[in-house]
Amino acid sequence: MIRSTSSALSLDTWAVPTRIISLPSTVSRCMFSPSMVIFVLPRWAWKLSAFAWIVKENELRSEHSPLSAAGSFNCPIPLVPVRQGMYIEPQLCWVGRLTEYMVKIGDVVTTKLDTVAFGGNALGRIEGVVVFVPFGVDGDEVTIEIGKAKKNYCQAVIKEILSPSSDRVEPRCPYFTICGGCQYQHISYEHQLVIKERQVGESFERIGRVKSPPVKKIIPSPLAFNYRGKAEFHIDLDDKGDLRVGFIDEGGAFPVDIERCEIVDETINDAVRKVRDDIASGIIKIGEKRNIFWSHNDFLAAPFISRTVKGKEFRIPYSGFFQTNLSLMDGLVYSVIMMGNFADSNTVLDCYCGSGLFSLFLAPHVKRVIGIEGDRHSVECARTNLQDYGITNAEFIEGPVEKILRQKVKGKIQVDVVLLDPPRIGCVKGVLDDIAEIRPEKI
Repeated sequence: MIRSTSSALSLDTWAVPTRIISLPSTVSRCMFSPSMVIFVLPRWAWKLSAFAWIVKENELRSEHSPLSAAGSFNCPIPLVPVRQGMYIEPQLCWVGRLTEYMVKIGDVVTTKLDTVAFGGNALGRIEGVVVFVPFGVDGDEVTIEIGKAKKNYCQAVIKEILSPSSDRVEPRCPYFTICGGCQYQHISYEHQLVIKERQVGESFERIGRVKSPPVKKIIPSPLAFNYRGKAEFHIDLDDKGDLRVGFIDEGGAFPVDIERCEIVDETINDAVRKVRDDIASGIIKIGEKRNIFWSHNDFLAAPFISRTVKGKEFRIPYSGFFQTNLSLMDGLVYSVIMMGNFADSNTVLDCYCGSGLFSLFLAPHVKRVIGIEGDRHSVECARTNLQDYGITNAEFIEGPVEKILRQKVKGKIQVDVVLLDPPRIGCVKGVLDDIAEIRPEKI
């Protein structure tokens, strides 16, 4: 946004200058309606300054307009005032739209929130400027205070909810908005599904350039709370020497001490309370600041933990990955098998296979399974898990997915189906290009 002392100017998309350095405060409005602005750069000032002349928007858009589509023309006004007693003949002009309101830090304004973006921030607009509002809901009418103003957007906090959205609910957790563990507890679970489905579609459209992607309905979790079977707690002492056990705050600065988490399995809350008591009584000392807790397991009791999915028991490294929503596990495996529609002649490449969850259930339906995983302990568990159930048509390769694809798969193995279950950050650079070169029938 180009700023002057009184207005904020944003450039129109069809007439963008390559360089505008400043807009002097001497620019004044003329007799025309102040809906558009012409940036006039005299030949001698192309690299020094930018000047404006305001004209009617309808004149600019009419067939009689002197403007060309390129935004370059001989200005119809022969002389443009630069400063008192001095006039110059304009040589080149560009067009931009004038916004009367300039957003600045500390402004308190009222707006209606339109949608919720990926990550949880609601979106509104102030005179066309996008504003991100944490803990808002689409449909909220709110009074907000601007906390950060950038070139193309600003961030704000809610000062007052004037009219709440019909999808707003009371958060169950007393630490919500302080603890950084949750972003959607103030939104009904049914509407959370609508929001996330829309976000997936928007991501395919914006990033993948896929028009109207065929996004299927989200399969809801049977549990909206107490569903997580794994959580990572921060354990340390605050500046006063008091024990803190919890999650990093919403701003990412420090751990928030919590007594109970509403989204983890209750056995995790029990284990955390026991660790808190043991530290306070001196039975154990504070070690690592980041500590993993699994449901139905004592804290750091063994190097491996056990999980049961569709009647089959899996061995998993204590520090390894496993699907966190226990109530969705059986349904997730079933959906992958059904949507894959595998043939018994298929060779399946299971990328980021972890401890072999999907490989074990896919193997009976296909000719061959090749799992790739970067964590050595997870690969060992995957091999053990499949051997325990007599699976002989699966193999596991340890190493980074991008490296294994290039060295051992591409051009060497005919792959029919690729199963991708990457970590939260997604596939590393090059993986998708390599998979495209492999040309599987399905991904």
